[in-house]
Amino acid sequence: MGTDVQPERVAPRDIGFINPGGWYSVIVDRIIDGIAPHMTTFRRLSSAGPNVLNVHFFRELKDHATKGRRICPDFHVSHGWFQKVDSNVFWEQIDQFKDVGVPGPFTERYLLEGGIQKEKVHIIGHPGMDAVFQGRIAKQLRTEKRIVVVALSHSSYLGTWKDISELIPKPIRILTEVVEIVHPVRGWMIARDYLQHAAVCISDVSGTIFEAWALGVPVVFPSWRQDDRKGWKTPGSPLTKIYEEEIGYHAGGEHDFERQIRKAMAEGITNEEKEFIEDYFPFALHGFSGVIAAEKIERAWKRRGG
Repeated sequence: MGTDVQPERVAPRDIGFINPGGWYSVIVDRIIDGIAPHMTTFRRLSSAGPNVLNVHFFRELKDHATKGRRICPDFHVSHGWFQKVDSNVFWEQIDQFKDVGVPGPFTERYLLEGGIQKEKVHIIGHPGMDAVFQGRIAKQLRTEKRIVVVALSHSSYLGTWKDISELIPKPIRILTEVVEIVHPVRGWMIARDYLQHAAVCISDVSGTIFEAWALGVPVVFPSWRQDDRKGWKTPGSPLTKIYEEEIGYHAGGEHDFERQIRKAMAEGITNEEKEFIEDYFPFALHGFSGVIAAEKIERAWKRRGG
């Protein structure tokens, strides 16, 4: 039975990285692996506790372990990219934490404009991307063809709909290697592991959008399928900006889908995509996010008596 009662806190003796397991454990471990080498002390834990500074990677109010209210919400490092803002619950989720790490200026501004206290928000980049930027992830496909990565968001968030990969025309399938990522991972590999060698990414509202752009890969959006989707019409949110300003390659229908894929392959990432990602996840943080996150986390730990 879950509980909403917070345990009595003591001065944190250590720092705990909370990985509750499940489908996202690979993604969370990659983030921890980006931060851990730069820490003076830490533990890997499956649930939060009162005697450590707890670093959480999920923002839901319900705790994965206790099934009640999230306990000891100290520091939040998102497993994703803060792009899904679909209700007022988002603000309660963020505000429960004493400190929040964000990928860059865009999200910092968005949270501050939404009423989150400035002292809570810290720009840290995305530590889960460090391994790719540092060249520590080997090429996953042995092919001479250009790679098209299809990485859509998960159905539990958006509802089921026709698989977009089925709409990729046969001529493009013959010329390229199409890799489909069933959210959030493909086996033990993450979308970014394939994106580092991709020519094009096809996505919708997934964090894969930001990973692709950070790696210099253009994104094709099946935008005609988004009219009845949740999470991208919240004023000021990143997805709203992307769709309203049509940043990237936006297909207006099945007839336009092949044209946009071919255009993206021929022309590459646009200036608008580059400008957006520089504000969202600055180039200066690529490969160095773990160092910055570790510094911010340890500083928070010491403030609380660690």
